[in-house]
Amino acid sequence: MRSHYWTAVVHGASGISIFNYPKVLDNYSIEAMRIIPYVKKEIETAAPVFMPRPRIIGKIAVLYPYETLRAYMPENFSEWKKQHDFNDFMTWYAGALLTGIPVNIVRSDELSAEFLKQYPVLIIRGQKRVMPGTGEILEQYISAGGILVCSADSFFIDDESNREISFPGFFGAKRGKVIEKGEILSFEKKILPDLQAGISSAGKYGMRLIPEGAQIRCALPDGSPALVKNTCGRGAVYLLGAELETKNISLLLQTICAGAGIKADCLISPEQPGTLAYTE
Repeated sequence: MRSHYWTAVVHGASGISIFNYPKVLDNYSIEAMRIIPYVKKEIETAAPVFMPRPRIIGKIAVLYPYETLRAYMPENFSEWKKQHDFNDFMTWYAGALLTGIPVNIVRSDELSAEFLKQYPVLIIRGQKRVMPGTGEILEQYISAGGILVCSADSFFIDDESNREISFPGFFGAKRGKVIEKGEILSFEKKILPDLQAGISSAGKYGMRLIPEGAQIRCALPDGSPALVKNTCGRGAVYLLGAELETKNISLLLQTICAGAGIKADCLISPEQPGTLAYTE
């Protein structure tokens, strides 16, 4: 485990770390996993020597669903690897990385309107449990010009009181019924080619959205919303109900970022329009 993390830090993470991490973890036991905090301390101690600052600053922040993952207590290592929320979070994280725009992972305890100013775009995926006050912080961030991209499987439970909650009012939408099958999603004004809704690791195709002021940007064949956008102050919230594969998440994020004037420093042209272009 120690050599695995040191190799990733010194030489960079390969695609296998993103797309095939369950098989990578197959090589390690629970005992090996317990060494991670110590390896983290080693790396942080030596980082000033082999990773001098300033480093690349992210333009996209991805909120790590710590509170949600903490609430899940697996009985063994095999069960831990089946954790749906972590698998789906990694799908979105990989999609963000493949935009070519620098990405940082942030924690709930770091969130404040001031802290988020440095990130034009914030992604929230699978944050079922949220810290009290998160909605207020996000509203300030968006009102000041920030862009929030959030999945519909977020904002279910207040992490402190353990009470059920709904989407904040500035989302401009409510949760509807579960999407029961993969269907073609049609985008308004063809901002993207029509995409096939994917399936999450939990076996769900997403959740229908009920707009309450938000604009429909993408719809299912029956016309019900799969993606809505709501303006709040100088910023906006994009709420995605349908599940998408990594490639399509990346295409969607690229489109949203481009609309906000955020682009990768190095642009790579795809072989075919509407497909994902990337290097590793």
